[in-house]
Amino acid sequence: MLTRSDRRRLRQVAHGLRYTDPEWARRHDPRWRVRATELTQLAVDLTAVTLVVVGATLVSLPFIFAGILLASGGITSHISSQARKPTA
Repeated sequence: MLTRSDRRRLRQVAHGLRYTDPEWARRHDPRWRVRATELTQLAVDLTAVTLVVVGATLVSLPFIFAGILLASGGITSHISSQARKPTA
């Protein structure tokens, strides 16, 4: 039995839109690119944890806030959205 999301993904693939879903797009990437993506995500997660721990140790709200923002993807999604914007 297929779930609703599986049916949606199959429809996207049928319409040639598989690259809109990052999980499906990564399936066709070379192994080194998948590894690089995983290592980058690990580095972001470790940086976020480090910022939160340093902020808690120093009782510094900016460090804690930056760590939480980085962990939630707020910073990285903002950076990637800025990179995709066409320059006029």
